[in-house]
Amino acid sequence: MNRLKTRLTPVYFTNTSPRDYNEKTLMQAAALKFVPERMPALVNPIASNPEMDLWAKEITKDATNDVQKAKMLFDTLARHLDELESHPRTAQEVFADWNAPEASFHCMDYTFLYVALARAVGLKSYCTDVREAYDGSKAWHACAAIFLGDKLLLIDPAYFWFGAPHKKFVVLDDLQTMAFYMSELSGLQQKIIACRLAPDFALLRLSLLNAMLYRGGKNGAQEQLSAIMRLEPEGDIAFLARGEVALFEGNADAAVNFFQKAIQINPSAGVAHRWLGDAYLRLGKLNDARESYRKALTCILNERDAEDVRRAIAQINEMLVRAR
Repeated sequence: MNRLKTRLTPVYFTNTSPRDYNEKTLMQAAALKFVPERMPALVNPIASNPEMDLWAKEITKDATNDVQKAKMLFDTLARHLDELESHPRTAQEVFADWNAPEASFHCMDYTFLYVALARAVGLKSYCTDVREAYDGSKAWHACAAIFLGDKLLLIDPAYFWFGAPHKKFVVLDDLQTMAFYMSELSGLQQKIIACRLAPDFALLRLSLLNAMLYRGGKNGAQEQLSAIMRLEPEGDIAFLARGEVALFEGNADAAVNFFQKAIQINPSAGVAHRWLGDAYLRLGKLNDARESYRKALTCILNERDAEDVRRAIAQINEMLVRAR
C-alpha cells in the first residue's frame, strides 16, 4: 500500500522542452540529413488520426484542467499493462490493436500512443528516453513527458506511475523519436537512417553495429564502435559493443569479460545475457551458456531474440543429453 501511495504522488521536474515540429517541418528537418534524391521513406510514429483524436477527447471530456487530462489518459492506458516486448508499432498501430485480446504492448508502444492522444487534447507532450529509473537501476526504457508551464511530468504506464521520478532521462524531440522508432525496425537501412537522424545516442549506434556485424560488415561496425566509445565510454552500451566486436573477431574470452561488465552495470538488459550466452556457447561452456540464456528470458527481450534463445536452450539440452 505504501508503494502504491508513492506512485500516486506525481514528481515534478523543471526542464526545457525540446523543439516543436509539425508534420511539414518534421519532414523538412529530416530531409536536411539526407541527399535529396536519396531521401528515404520515413515514418512518424506519434502521428494521430481522427479516430484517435475523438477517443482522446472522449476520455478527457470531464477534465477541468491539463493535469486531469493527463491523468485520465494515463489511467486508460495503464489498464492495458504489459511487459512483453513486441515488434515496434506506431501510435496508430497500437490504437488499431488496442482491443485485440492477443495484443501485447511494451513501453515504447504506450509512449507513442500516449503522446499522440495527449497532443490531440492540447497537451504539450513528448517521448522520453529513460536510462536510469527511479530506483537507480539502469534502463533501456521509454515513457511520455508532459510540460505544464515550466514544470515537467513523466508519465509512465509501464511503471504504473503518473509523475515518475526517473533519475536520468532525455526528453526527445520528434526527429529523435522518429530515429528511435526506425532503429527498432529489423532492416539495416532503417538503422542507418536512425543514426543519421539522431547521431548522438549510443543505443541507436549499438543497434546499427549489431546489424552490421550480423551481415559481416566489420568496417562499418568499427565506425559505430568508435562513436559509441566517444559518446558513452564506460557505460553498459560501450561494453556490449566491445563484446560484440570481440565475438565477431573470434575472441570469445574477451567477449565474455565485456558482456559480464555490461551486466554488472545493467542486469536487466536481456540482450546482454543473450550475447553472454552466445560467447559461452562459442567457448563450449554449455551449462554457462544455458544459464545465461535462461536469465535472458527473465528480462525483456524482443520476439526475435526470445525465439532464438529458446531454440538455443533446446539445442544445448540435446547436446548435454548426447554427451552423457
